[in-house]
Amino acid sequence: MRRPGKLIILLVAAGVLAGGWLVWGIIARKAGRTPQYVTTRVTRGTIMSAVDATGELKHGRQEYIYWEVTGTVTQLLVGAGDTVREGQLLARLESQEARDRLADAKDSLEIARIKLSKAEEAFKTARQDAELQYERAKADLAAAVLRLEEIKEGAGAPELETARSNLRAAERAYQAAEKEFALNEQLFAEGLVAKKEYDDSLQALEAARDQVTTARLRLEDLMKPPDEKELAVAGAAVRQAEINLLLAERQLETVETHRYEELTAAQLEYRKHQRVLAEAEKLVESLHLRAPFTGLVLTINAAEGEEVVATSRGQETFLPFMILASHDRWEVQAYVNEEDVVKITLGMPAEIALLAKEDRVFAGRVSSVGAEARVSSNIVTYPVTVQMEESAEFFRPGMSADLLIIIEQKEDVLILPQAAITKKGGRSMAQVLQNGKTQLVPVETGITGNGMVEIRSGLDEGAEVVTGVREAAAPGGRPPAVRVNFPGIRIRR
Repeated sequence: MRRPGKLIILLVAAGVLAGGWLVWGIIARKAGRTPQYVTTRVTRGTIMSAVDATGELKHGRQEYIYWEVTGTVTQLLVGAGDTVREGQLLARLESQEARDRLADAKDSLEIARIKLSKAEEAFKTARQDAELQYERAKADLAAAVLRLEEIKEGAGAPELETARSNLRAAERAYQAAEKEFALNEQLFAEGLVAKKEYDDSLQALEAARDQVTTARLRLEDLMKPPDEKELAVAGAAVRQAEINLLLAERQLETVETHRYEELTAAQLEYRKHQRVLAEAEKLVESLHLRAPFTGLVLTINAAEGEEVVATSRGQETFLPFMILASHDRWEVQAYVNEEDVVKITLGMPAEIALLAKEDRVFAGRVSSVGAEARVSSNIVTYPVTVQMEESAEFFRPGMSADLLIIIEQKEDVLILPQAAITKKGGRSMAQVLQNGKTQLVPVETGITGNGMVEIRSGLDEGAEVVTGVREAAAPGGRPPAVRVNFPGIRIRR
């Protein structure tokens, strides 16, 4: 395939040679010879702008399989070179570590479940308990305020009258008991009543005396002015009741939020342990190694009875337990120079020719354009991967491949060989031959590729354009030299 650098050489040489048309014409006329032009015509056709590169055929999907836990290989069911189906059991591993993790995860989840259940119950009853506590605080405050008011105001007239009435009744009862006792005392002395009757009358007299004393003290208390110490105690009781009510109000306002936070924390903890259990179950399940896709077993780096260690995917410290490659997915990876890689985008079509079978061209599309440069001999290149859209039985990893990545393609457009276009004053020009005379005509060009250039305007289909000059016959019959505007080509006829 043509290398990108050749295109640059072609354009430069074409410009130099085209610029020599006029010089050669002048020299030819001075030498008495008439120049003969080599021409081509503007035609319609297909033009393609592309980037070519060489690369290497690889499996489109290649997986390095590692064990996720340390253990012993108890059964190996496939060998290197075997074709396996997706989901097929490849090997079995025994690992006490994985089973211990599963048991611990189950225990932790059960503890988290119990905590969550308690938090849910506390959230349900929190409002009811807070309301009950609030009502109690209100009642306590009302009682404390009432007691303080009673102490400040002292006894009222009804209460004093009741106390006096109680005292009078107690005194009458005492007088009656006193008379009853005096009678029983005399009769007992004469032997007319039993000792029990005498004792009962004495107890009744003493009880009546106590009632009189109690009634009198109560009346005296009611008639006294308020006690300052008692007032201070009652006031302190009111203030404490107010504080308790305020705390109960705040508790009522925040109890649901507080309990909700506790419930949310318990829920998060429970979900975390659910994930831990799921991971532990997945780890135990991974002891039965299954093929992630249908493909070919390339290598196996352990045998039955050998111990393997847990290794992260992609870790290069240890060899993978197994390498599996796809059968039906292939790709070509090539390195493209920095001037061309900027033209390439994902999804661009490509044509692939393998050195092993050059008579067949395969289709593909760009699947990735790397960002990490590779520098070799001061040439900067970037990796480009093309996904093959077809496969063949003869495909082997490492086969050499030529890529042609199609940047743009146009059909049924006016085209000319690139050698027919020159630059003058920064404009594209074509030397048109008409009636034996040449004339430089400005043209607008489009895409280039395969040595051709698109003509957007300035020339019509069928126009005859000079691409080179053939010298007139020299004296002595010397064959004329044909000068064509293709770099490095000089044809003598």
